[in-house]
Amino acid sequence: MRPRLKRGAIVLPLNDSPIEGSRIFIGCNGSGVECEAIGIRLIVGSFDGKKSAQEIAESLSIDSYIVCEVIQQLLRAGLIDHEITQIIAPGRFKEQDQSADAGYIQLQSKITPELSATTWIAGVNDGGVEVLTNRRLALIEISGENRIATQLYGILLASGVTQTKMASASRRDRARIGNQDMCAGLLASNDVGSNFQHTLEEKSRELALFPNKDKSASDDIPEMFLKIFIGNGHEALIAQSMSEDEIHLIVAAPDGPSIEVGPLVIPGKSACSRCVTLARGDQHPRAREIDIYRSTHTELEIPVTIAHFVAAQIATEILRFIDTKKSVLISTRVRTNYLDVCNPQHIRFARHPLCGCSWR
Repeated sequence: MRPRLKRGAIVLPLNDSPIEGSRIFIGCNGSGVECEAIGIRLIVGSFDGKKSAQEIAESLSIDSYIVCEVIQQLLRAGLIDHEITQIIAPGRFKEQDQSADAGYIQLQSKITPELSATTWIAGVNDGGVEVLTNRRLALIEISGENRIATQLYGILLASGVTQTKMASASRRDRARIGNQDMCAGLLASNDVGSNFQHTLEEKSRELALFPNKDKSASDDIPEMFLKIFIGNGHEALIAQSMSEDEIHLIVAAPDGPSIEVGPLVIPGKSACSRCVTLARGDQHPRAREIDIYRSTHTELEIPVTIAHFVAAQIATEILRFIDTKKSVLISTRVRTNYLDVCNPQHIRFARHPLCGCSWR
C-alpha cells in the first residue's frame, strides 16, 4: 500500500500538544480527524502515493507500527487513497508510454477538477479515477426543446458521460437554432439558423471530457441506459420506457415562476409519472385540468439563470446515479422557485395503489 492524501484534504498543526509537531488535524471544513503521534507531520507529509509504510518508516527512522496506525486511522476516516487506476487516453493502448503524449497530458489536466469530487465518494480509494472513467459506459438520451435540455447535454459531456445524445425527435418543431436558444453557454449567436442536431454533434467533440472522434465506432459498450424527458409532449415515450423497463427522469414544463425536476423512475421499484399524477389529483381537485391546459399550450422558455441552475441540478443527480446508483430524485420531485432558488422544495411520492406500476 502506497498511501496518499485525498485531493482537497488539508493538514493543520495543532499547538495544544505537549510535544511540538506531534498533533495535527487532517480533513476539511465539514469533516476530519485529529492524529497524534511522534513525527506525525513528517509521516503525513510522506503520504504522496510513492512510498509504502515500510519505506516511509525507514526514511524517517520511525517505528513502522506507528506509520501503519496512522494509515489505518486515515483509512477509517476516508482521507487517503492507496490504489492506482491508469488513465487511458482515447485511441491509445495500455502498453504505450503516455507520459509525453499531448492527448494524455491534456486529458489529465481536464479530469483533475472532476476527481476533486469523485475521490470523496464512499469506498473510493484510487482518487476517483475508476468512477470517472466508468461514466463513459453510461448512455444518456435527452428529449427536450428548451434551454435546460441544451445546457444539460453540454454539462454531461464535459463531465465524462461521453455517450450523451439528444433524441432525434427532440426538436421536431424547432430543427434550427433560434434566438431563444441563446443561454450564455453551449450555443453562440453565430449558431443562429444552423441545424440544431448537427451543431451539437460538432460541439460535442470540443466539449467531451473523453472525446470520441467517431461515436459510431465507440468501443465503450453501455452498461447503463437512462432517458431524460424535459417538458411536455413525451407521454407516449414515457409509457414506452415504463413498458420496456427503462430508467428515466422526468422534468416538468415550467409552472408559473417554478419548475419541477423528477421523479427518477426505476420501473417496478419506484414511483412513476402516473403515480405522481394520481397523487396530485388526490391532493388538488384542479390538478387534472391544470395538467391538460399546460400540455396543450406552448411552453414558456426558461430564464438564463434558471436554465443553468436546473441543468446543473439535474446533471449532478444523474452523475450521482451513474457513480453510486443512488439519487434523491428517486420517487421525489424537486421544485425550484425562480425567485428563491436556494430553497428548493422536495416532494416525496409513494407508488400509488391505483397505478399499474404497483402491480409489477
